[in-house]
Amino acid sequence: MPALPENRIHNWLDCRAFMAADYYSRSGRRPVIEFVMNPVVRFLVLLRIAEWLLNIGAPFIVRAPLMFWFRRLSMRCGFSISLNVFGPGIALPHYGPLMVHQDACIGRNCQSISAP
Repeated sequence: MPALPENRIHNWLDCRAFMAADYYSRSGRRPVIEFVMNPVVRFLVLLRIAEWLLNIGAPFIVRAPLMFWFRRLSMRCGFSISLNVFGPGIALPHYGPLMVHQDACIGRNCQSISAP
């Protein structure tokens, strides 16, 4: 079962709201330097933009370069997360192995914490 309709990105304003919630959930601030230096933040931004492009029905030629970058960064960080799984406010404090099934539906303000 894919994400609930209220947890999906329907337009660019939703995409920006989801990204802002992700930034706030992670650190409470939105500096550009964090995007440049932190691969997890880049992954979350690419995840939200890829969800937006998929949900609005953008042509494959538009999505292909972004999906290539998204999959490459996903492998680099160790994440296996499908599109339209998480609601707004996801926080991934570190990179490492994380797998989320494509039929999962995870709501708002989810934080991944590794067990000792």
